[in-house]
Amino acid sequence: MSINENKSRTQTALKSYGWYIHLLTFVIVQVLFFVFDDVTGWKNIFNLNDVGEWAISKLSPIWEWFHVYNKPQFNLITVIWGLILIIDGFLRIILWNKKKNSA
Repeated sequence: MSINENKSRTQTALKSYGWYIHLLTFVIVQVLFFVFDDVTGWKNIFNLNDVGEWAISKLSPIWEWFHVYNKPQFNLITVIWGLILIIDGFLRIILWNKKKNSA
């Protein structure tokens, strides 16, 4: 087996399992958020600049209704990442259907 064949096989595996890896990473981070939610030593870990504060003010209607964690930063990250995960899943399904129909 040549190096190019091995590299191609690895890239194919990553493309086909990319969404599952993304989902697994999301779940692992949610577990970490759950574990570290009540830790008070990280109070200033999310110091935001002006752009970050602006983004928080614009996105607050989205995550105000979503309270899983005590820290609002964890809730915001969960909502944004969840939306990205859902959009990624839909795009992969659409591309998979197009690929399936063209073959």
